[in-house]
Amino acid sequence: TQSRSSAASDVYKRQVYIVGVTQYLVRRPTLKLSQILVMFYIILRVLLGIDQIGFVASVFYLRLFWGFLAIYLLFKVNQIDLRRIFIGLAILTIVEYFAIHLFGGIINYLPNYTQKDVMFEFYSTSGWLGGAYSFGGNRTVSGVILLAVFTLFDQQNIKGKWLILAGSLLSLSGVAIGLTMVYFGITRFANLKKSSLSSLMVILALAAFIGLVVLRGDEVFYRISLTYLLDFMVDYKFSQIMEGIALHGESKLNLLTGLHVFSSENIEVSGYGISFGDFMALEFFVHYGLVGILMFLLFILPLINRVNAWPLMILIAGTFHYGIIFATPGQVVFGYLLSLGVREKRTLKTS
Repeated sequence: TQSRSSAASDVYKRQVYIVGVTQYLVRRPTLKLSQILVMFYIILRVLLGIDQIGFVASVFYLRLFWGFLAIYLLFKVNQIDLRRIFIGLAILTIVEYFAIHLFGGIINYLPNYTQKDVMFEFYSTSGWLGGAYSFGGNRTVSGVILLAVFTLFDQQNIKGKWLILAGSLLSLSGVAIGLTMVYFGITRFANLKKSSLSSLMVILALAAFIGLVVLRGDEVFYRISLTYLLDFMVDYKFSQIMEGIALHGESKLNLLTGLHVFSSENIEVSGYGISFGDFMALEFFVHYGLVGILMFLLFILPLINRVNAWPLMILIAGTFHYGIIFATPGQVVFGYLLSLGVREKRTLKTS
């Protein structure tokens, strides 16, 4: 049943990518010169990849790392509003969180939980501190995506934002909680100039939380403790970066262009040479090098504006731990947010 569900999901994903590109080609909206350059770069990399690792693997990498472009093209030519869907996803996450804790056996019927016995044992021992996997199939993916959506709603004061934040927090992802603290710390601190009592209370609450829990290294909040940040998010990530650089060998050209062939691979994506499943930003660098990073920035920077700046930064920051913008739900949200850069400029021109 699970394999059938996975196969059906893959078919659906391919259809979404194909529809996005096809509708763009039919309607032929304009693209910036920088975006056209990025498109040509991707086509070149695919052609080179076919020669190096074959057609199937080359297309796999295209969908994994650049799939958000097809989603962006889809939303660029279709003015779709996802706000109600976002609220629905938050409600889904909240309901799932309480369901798995009140009725543990429901995990056996949820497709987003693999290794059912292991997960049942995990939630039995962790109690209410076990977060919901939800639509992202991963606590961090779901939590960071909902947080990014919350910042979008918060910046525009859209109704339902606190419901979305609740969904993010109930994923109980250390990354999502940490980024939530960063967001509130920066945005509410900026509002202190306006003598906002609520902003001052948020700052004081964050300071108390950091002082009493994070710096103390409380076991409950270990994943956002100073010990965890230093031991894992600094030391371990740094060692991964050095390993990623080492995969390029002694060739400086590989650091610029990246490569598709590895001596090691992560078992999560067996056969495709994924080495850093928990650090997909590094994986992107290994595959595409500094030129790939430049092309990525060349595409997204012109599309960042006052509407989508915070949510895009949240998604990209989260990708330094898991593959937020490379997971299918993340690609959809990332592409949607990028399309808001175009919509906002159109609104400004007509107003």
